[in-house]
Amino acid sequence: MRIREEVVLDSSTSVTAQELVIDAIRELEQQRERGEIEHAAYFMKKRSLVKML
Repeated sequence: MRIREEVVLDSSTSVTAQELVIDAIRELEQQRERGEIEHAAYFMKKRSLVKML
């Protein structure tokens, strides 16, 4: 699992926020493909990330 940096998001960073969420979804998909995450946890995290978009 990669180390994430902390980023403060505000209204001026909406594009950056979307990019961060999309990157997180990609990483989540990779974890699922490698079998590193349970299905229930995957769906909960995916649902939360999609709501953020």
